[in-house]
Amino acid sequence: MDLIAEVSSAFSTPVQTLGHLSYVLIIVSMMMRDMSWLRAIAIASGFVEIVYRLWFVPDPVSVFWEVLFIAVNLVQLALLWSERWRSRLSDDDEYFIATALNNAHRSKARRLLAIGEWQLEPVGARLTEEGELPQYLTFVADGTIYIERQGKMIAACSRGDFLGETSFMTGEPASPDAVVAKPARCLCLARQARHKIIEAATDLR
Repeated sequence: MDLIAEVSSAFSTPVQTLGHLSYVLIIVSMMMRDMSWLRAIAIASGFVEIVYRLWFVPDPVSVFWEVLFIAVNLVQLALLWSERWRSRLSDDDEYFIATALNNAHRSKARRLLAIGEWQLEPVGARLTEEGELPQYLTFVADGTIYIERQGKMIAACSRGDFLGETSFMTGEPASPDAVVAKPARCLCLARQARHKIIEAATDLR
């Protein structure tokens, strides 16, 4: 009972509660999995402690270190937001990650995306030609591509399909032609970067 009484007395006045609040906020911040929230709540804790140490229990040393603590967290928070803003993914990137990479972790998926290049292919463009080695592994995000052999359509590829994956892996020439029938938006991964692509894809597992 004495222990309970002592704990209760520690929160008996608004000033005492304010003094404890900064520590409560620090504990809460440590429970955050998102770094933005962690640093934001830590900054709030610092401001509460400054108020407490300036007006209620003066302590210039604590105030100095709390100001430094807030400054460091503000800088880190700004860097975090800047990095997230610069690395925002397009709708096509998000669709590729969800469809082709099974919603892999974004930081790892960006490595693969950085190797490729999004291109808009016009009607009539040939993405693969029969008997020739495709220069790209192509992911279709939008549009329609006809697969033709000797001028006759035998299949069609559309949103979410890959083109040239067999040739990309085996090094064999393409057996059919791939001709754009409806303007297509594609992620093109160059054969020259094959080893980098395979390494990046392996890292996603």
